[in-house]
Amino acid sequence: QAELELLANHADLQAARLAFLPSLNITGLLGFNAFKGSLLFNPGSIAYNALGGLAAPIFNRKGLKAGQKRFEAASIESLYAYNKAILTGFQEVSTSLKKIENTKKIADFKKQEVDVLQLAVITSRDLFTTGYATYLEIITAQKNVLEAELALTEVQKDQHLALIDLYRSLGGGWE
Repeated sequence: QAELELLANHADLQAARLAFLPSLNITGLLGFNAFKGSLLFNPGSIAYNALGGLAAPIFNRKGLKAGQKRFEAASIESLYAYNKAILTGFQEVSTSLKKIENTKKIADFKKQEVDVLQLAVITSRDLFTTGYATYLEIITAQKNVLEAELALTEVQKDQHLALIDLYRSLGGGWE
């Protein structure tokens, strides 16, 4: 969008620059727009029409310069908006990629934590069967596994949300 606005403002600026050139308009009227019937077929009527197109840039110089300045400012503004859009897009993609990478590392650590805690449940059951632990220790170990699994699913959710953010920042998405 920013690129198209930049191109449109550049085209407007070119049109403002071309407005300084004299123009000779060939119309289908050929002087038939005279106010009096006697002047309808007068060659002067045609000449005045052509003279107006040729002399208009000379008499309207200040207005044309003001229009050109306005289009130059709009063109510069659209260039800055284009640069900002590029930088914002790059920043969003970079941030999303880093977030995906970080959540992957966190998910790997959480998986290791779940595996270790599941071993702790097995160990606490073995200790319980041999009489060296209470059933409360088994329940506590199971509770710790459950909390770690919930934290792992939360990290995986964050990882999927980061993928969605990356997809959106690359131009995908929906309205």
